[in-house]
Amino acid sequence: MVTMKPSVFALVFCVCLVNCVSGQDYGLALSLSQKFYEANRAGDLPDDNRVSWRKDSFLGDGQDVGRDLTGGYFDGGNDYLIRPEESLIGDDNLLLNTTFEKFVAGDFVKFGFPMAYSVSVLAMGMVDFADGYQRAGEADFGRRTLKWGTDYFMKAHTAPNELYGQVGNGGEDHSYWGRPEDYGNSGKSRPSYKIDANNPDLAAETAAALAASSLVFRGHDDGYANELVRHARELYDFANQFRRVYHESITDAAGYYQSWSGYNDELVWAAAWLHRATGEQYYLSEAENKYNEFNFDGQYSQEFSWDDKKAGVYVSGTEYQIFVGKNNPIDVYLLQAILYRITNNQRYANKLTEFCDRVASGDKTPGGLFWIQDLGLGGGYYRSLAKGQIDYLLGSNPTGLSYQIGYSGYHPLRPHHRSRSWSGYNDELVWAAAWLHRATGEQYYLSEAENKYNEFNFDGQYSQEFSWDDKKAGVYVSGTEYQIFVGKNNPIDVYLLQAILYRITNNQRYANKLTEFCDRVASGDKTPGGLFWIQDLGLGGGYYRSLAKGQIDYLLGSNPTGLSYQIGYSGYHPLRPHHRSSSCPTVEQCGGCVCDWSHYDSPAANPQVLEGALVGGPDHNDQYNDDRHDYVHAEVATDYNAAFQGSLAALVIS
Repeated sequence: MVTMKPSVFALVFCVCLVNCVSGQDYGLALSLSQKFYEANRAGDLPDDNRVSWRKDSFLGDGQDVGRDLTGGYFDGGNDYLIRPEESLIGDDNLLLNTTFEKFVAGDFVKFGFPMAYSVSVLAMGMVDFADGYQRAGEADFGRRTLKWGTDYFMKAHTAPNELYGQVGNGGEDHSYWGRPEDYGNSGKSRPSYKIDANNPDLAAETAAALAASSLVFRGHDDGYANELVRHARELYDFANQFRRVYHESITDAAGYYQSWSGYNDELVWAAAWLHRATGEQYYLSEAENKYNEFNFDGQYSQEFSWDDKKAGVYVSGTEYQIFVGKNNPIDVYLLQAILYRITNNQRYANKLTEFCDRVASGDKTPGGLFWIQDLGLGGGYYRSLAKGQIDYLLGSNPTGLSYQIGYSGYHPLRPHHRSRSWSGYNDELVWAAAWLHRATGEQYYLSEAENKYNEFNFDGQYSQEFSWDDKKAGVYVSGTEYQIFVGKNNPIDVYLLQAILYRITNNQRYANKLTEFCDRVASGDKTPGGLFWIQDLGLGGGYYRSLAKGQIDYLLGSNPTGLSYQIGYSGYHPLRPHHRSSSCPTVEQCGGCVCDWSHYDSPAANPQVLEGALVGGPDHNDQYNDDRHDYVHAEVATDYNAAFQGSLAALVIS
């Protein structure tokens, strides 16, 4: 998915670092979350399924290829929802005389990549916060939740180098609104898609899910745990030998779950979990060698998701594509966290701390929820993006105000003018030497600039914008004074130095870093009028655990509106989640009616309470629109709940 819901879980993986006091019933929230997974099961439902309004569904999955691919979980997709009266016409798939809307989740395609992610992160929470599951009385339910996914993965792994990674066609599926058990009456196909030696990738994520899950079953069902490890080994070897990204292997997934980050992070993720599952040094060496090979120390992250495993070990559930259309290194910190847990190497701890500090100092809603952005910005060339920003500043904005004083008759009259240097003198020394070289042509100043650039390790510094204080973020953009890391040395403008050094030397090293900066800014948060947004004045300090606890408490109702964003947790929760089956009355409730688009459009509350589901969340001003058409805020998905559930288990312990 590419939903830009608030970065709910950005600090949860740090939750064990500082003690805190519980103020919510985290055990209840954990129990409800388990029920949400039961509501999203596909296949022949067991007798102990606690969601009475769900029925057996898709019992013919895999028949088109002669395989049993029943079971698993429905997740979500990112696509255009097309109603039956609409049509796609022409070679260019031009949509004529229709309206369409984008939405995520609530669909019935079984996308292997986000499902494997959900299972791996669920397993991670059950391994690392096992005491929380025990204290909440949810350990047995947790194993059942995992097994519903791992049983499916083992059935889908039909040969050492063959894995069925998707069942259902995204386009056909998303022209349907109704109960899953009625889908067979719609006349729509449900094809099965596989990866093999010619079309790999997904195998590594699935290997990680099976290896992590084996640790949960170890000591309870060792035979089952051994079988999970056997499949995980084969899938890892498959993924390591044949490397290709997910959406190129299963092209139907490209419009819904495109793998922006590539396969690198999944290989390290899988190797690390196989080491934890087996204790074998080979897999640890594989993880660390690939970590170095793929230069994950040098990658930037703001959160992590199903696509990438770099942003922390206990945080998940968001699908933001921060760098749309580019290689998206979102989860290097997740890998660093698990490698720190295995090796106790301070190198990984330092990077994890860096991530926590970055998130803690980022943008927030007025009520305190960490915020990344709403729906992604999409593509566009740097020049057109930059022109739009300049035009905005000069008056092409909702207020008509020119933010350059004197440019028009309508400009600020009372500017606040004051300076303070957060970054120190390092960048100014390089900046001055570079300009002296350009002014004089003397090699001495160029050597000074490049030597100091290396001495101050500007390649390893992160920037989200640049300002008067720092000269690292780009050579042609300026004017903002946001202090991203208040109270810290603030390396904001390394890219400005890289830009001028590239202009002088034509060294691709500097060009690459400048491009990285442009991509990051272009894909960041924006105001409703389109201005790129970093944040207001910085947030200051705070311990990771208390920050993480505050985010979970916010979701459970400690927020300006008092709304619990987990359905069923309190008496005040969303009533109209964007979720197909819960929007449908049962046949018994409506006297045999067909559930269709009229139920999607109905302003009434969903007839089924989707207990435990976590919706997309509020807008930037802490307001929530309880409307199933509002997919940005009302969506639900199994990968949202995955790390949320682990976070709850961690808080149960405390």
